Amino acid sequence: MSAQPLFSIIMPTHNRASLIGKGIGSIIDQSWTDWELLLIDDGSTDHTRTVVEAFQDPRIRYVHQPHGERSRARNRGIELARGTHLCFIDDDDYWLPEHLAHFQSALARTSSPPPILRVHYWQERAGKRRLTVRYDPEISPIRFFAHHFCGVWSLCIPRDYLQDNRFPPNFRHWQDTHLILRLLAQYPFQQLDATSYVYQIHDAMGSLSVYQQADARARIESNVAAIRDLFERYGDLLAPHLPEHTKDFLICEKYLGHANGALRSGRYRLAWELFQQSRRHHRKGWFYRGYRNFVLKFPLKWLTGYPRELA
Repeated sequence: MSAQPLFSIIMPTHNRASLIGKGIGSIIDQSWTDWELLLIDDGSTDHTRTVVEAFQDPRIRYVHQPHGERSRARNRGIELARGTHLCFIDDDDYWLPEHLAHFQSALARTSSPPPILRVHYWQERAGKRRLTVRYDPEISPIRFFAHHFCGVWSLCIPRDYLQDNRFPPNFRHWQDTHLILRLLAQYPFQQLDATSYVYQIHDAMGSLSVYQQADARARIESNVAAIRDLFERYGDLLAPHLPEHTKDFLICEKYLGHANGALRSGRYRLAWELFQQSRRHHRKGWFYRGYRNFVLKFPLKWLTGYPRELA
């Protein structure tokens, strides 16, 4: 590894010793080898350190810190990074072998200022992959990714762009979009014609288990609070790029998405409360197709007050 590698890779983790091996292995197997991996252990109490040290690769830097959630772990990685460009990977995902090579090839062809680069990604569940929504170049990136999921792990970001832009540390959810929209409002962007990140869907994911938690409502409200925070603190930065109603629409969609998640989990009372919260932020009211679809899926017996145990 060079004194200043081209890529610093940041992987935050917390008690995922049984999952992180595949992701680390996929980094070691990259065809482009000039990288460092900052494995930020966010207060794990399992055998994460043993798993990491078993790889015995000098390019891997293991850093343990008190538990402070993913944003603080990622920000710590940014502080410690030596590379000129930063890439991110979640501890339960993995890369295809040419992932870094795609970024390196694009960087070799770009001029100053360097763009934020992005690859498309696969979703994988039980070994089966499917392509996700692809970026539409006819739409500005900030408008597109305000409404379509864009994990920071699909990006390659010049390190200098992150010196004054960090993940918001006070939110468990929506941290990626909070940062990404700010970056896209300030710097050039380039979508690559490559699909090399594999986003794994599994039962241990926090996004799937949140509705079974005792603090589910608080977590959901924190998710919405991150959207409010972005527009309250950075509204002037975003205003030239997004329609005026964007904040309310994103809040509406977030509540509705959680309402559907709670519905699938059998939390019917929570689902109905979130549905009503969504309606308060949407201009079209009942004419919005997402609302009609939600009501059609909702148990009729619950709506009529029977049986009560469904609540």
